[in-house]
Amino acid sequence: MTKFIRNFLKHIMNYGVATIITGIGSFILVPIYTRCLTTSDYGIVDLINTASNLLSMFLPLGLNAAFSVFYYNSKNNEEIKEFFSTIINTIMIFCVIAIAVLISINSISTHYFIKNVPKNYLNICFLTSGFSIFIQFPMSMLQFREKSKQYGFLSILQFLTSTTLNIIFVVFLKKGAEGVITAQLIVAIIFFVIATILSKNLYSLYLDFNKMKSLLKVGIPVIPHATASWCITFIDRIILNNYVDTSNLGLYSFGYKIGTIMFVLVSAINQAWSPIFMKTANDRKEVAEEIFNNINRYYVVTIGIITLILCLFSKEITIIMAPKAYSNACYIMPFVFLSYFFNGLYFMVVNSLFYMKKTYFLPISTGLAAVTNIVLNLILIPKYGIYAAAVVNLITYVVLFTSVYIINLKIYKINMPVSIIMVYLFINIMSNFSVLKLNVSCVTIIIKVCLLIIISYLLYHVSINKNERTKTKQFILKVLNKV
Repeated sequence: MTKFIRNFLKHIMNYGVATIITGIGSFILVPIYTRCLTTSDYGIVDLINTASNLLSMFLPLGLNAAFSVFYYNSKNNEEIKEFFSTIINTIMIFCVIAIAVLISINSISTHYFIKNVPKNYLNICFLTSGFSIFIQFPMSMLQFREKSKQYGFLSILQFLTSTTLNIIFVVFLKKGAEGVITAQLIVAIIFFVIATILSKNLYSLYLDFNKMKSLLKVGIPVIPHATASWCITFIDRIILNNYVDTSNLGLYSFGYKIGTIMFVLVSAINQAWSPIFMKTANDRKEVAEEIFNNINRYYVVTIGIITLILCLFSKEITIIMAPKAYSNACYIMPFVFLSYFFNGLYFMVVNSLFYMKKTYFLPISTGLAAVTNIVLNLILIPKYGIYAAAVVNLITYVVLFTSVYIINLKIYKINMPVSIIMVYLFINIMSNFSVLKLNVSCVTIIIKVCLLIIISYLLYHVSINKNERTKTKQFILKVLNKV
């Protein structure tokens, strides 16, 4: 178990270094962007990113998710190359046709696809989406082979390239929203070329229709799942765009931009966890469930404490990161942090559905969450605006996690401390309501630190039994002695 945890932590560290570098860099850039982009520009960029993310759901045909399943079931490297080439060639043909159709329709249409977004911005978005999806496949190969250092290096390189181009176009050339969108296209083209180079030993013009059929059988059910996931993440922007101005949408987008620190964290852990989960489930079937259940309890404690820190100090973060025009974002951020906390819990259990090849259950859970999101947003946004959207997003991720967890219990039986999670959610929200209206001061910070210590102590002692706490203490002391 100790060796397993050490290997898991090693990969989290490797992914984490890249995550921390890109995360810190993103947050350093936020004050620059908020001073160079108007709240209206911020809103337009967010709508473009919303459209881009929607396309990224459809263009890969779900084959990005199917690849992981067939990689671990492949008998040798030659079979992996055949699956890889079949996937790339299938997606390439589909992308060329789909993007050509989208650009043609957008160019000749007399109406805007998205309100307040110029047509040329959308055409750039279509091209960006087409180029950007291919880098994920060589990146996935690195992840499957547990080459987390190389994966981290490419992630950092992509971030640095994007950051450099954004600074050039937004800060120096003062191109505003157009500059951000243009920079994204250039980055996508650069990394399409890099993907081509990385894939030279894997790719050929090979296309096996039987393999394509098998891949699509697993991949196609992922498309409605991915579409529902897109609705969960982005439909609030589309609805908000019809009820609030782009300035308020920009404020909401800024709150989410800060909130994504949690998403980056849980995604980094998931990147490390997914290949380890698959390998453990295959090689250590007798003890796999026990290992997963233990990891889940530690995960809830660790991520729960980090979420609590970010929620309690959201007002201080807003003051540091943006001018006064963005100050109300602090009321949105705690709900965003908590949403991504539940997104992380979802990541920890959803792997069981992919392992068991039960991906056809995914649209049920994500569909239920998406319907919840859309219905509640349509009811509440017209009256309560961006604040309603933030609360609805949290409710949506709770529904998503709960539904997937119930399905998982029927299929693979990975356990989560659900009662502890729900009590934690209640205490977190109540704590934030009690301190959010307080002005920033030394006294306020002391109060928040005291709350943090008390809640963290209780969470740790309730979630982890005495025997496990002793083992954890010994493990930490052993690591510190080595350091």
